[in-house]
Amino acid sequence: MRFLIACLSLLILSACSGEKPPKEDDVNRFSSYWDSTTALVTTQVTGILKAQEEAQALISALDTLPDAAETGLKARLTRKLQALGKASEASFAFVNRWQEGAARLNAIKESGNGTLSPSDLQELQQLEQEGQQQAKTWASQLDSARVLFQEARMTLK
Repeated sequence: MRFLIACLSLLILSACSGEKPPKEDDVNRFSSYWDSTTALVTTQVTGILKAQEEAQALISALDTLPDAAETGLKARLTRKLQALGKASEASFAFVNRWQEGAARLNAIKESGNGTLSPSDLQELQQLEQEGQQQAKTWASQLDSARVLFQEARMTLK
């Protein structure tokens, strides 16, 4: 009985003693999350760039209208274009950090052992979660831009 208690005590102590490096399966699983977030971030950044182009085109088209009543819509589009410009700058700064994280993850995967230190994994997980949050924020900004763009297109008809 003493032997059993001693073995269980050692097992419990070893399980609680510090962080263990993530296993290769954990790295591969995380890598798939990373890849899906990469696609999400890429979609939103591309959407921001397209929305900037569309906003500029709509502003130019509104300039051709003789009616001064559209100046309010034009002013809102101009503000939206400025907001998209700020989102674009922020997205490019984030993409630079994202690419650095992707390079770290790829280096770990290509090293052959697939091991990742717990602190590296935690940093990359935080970056991946930030990517999801950023993508949600950008999606919300794009949704509000699309509503405004639709209003402008209706006005131009």
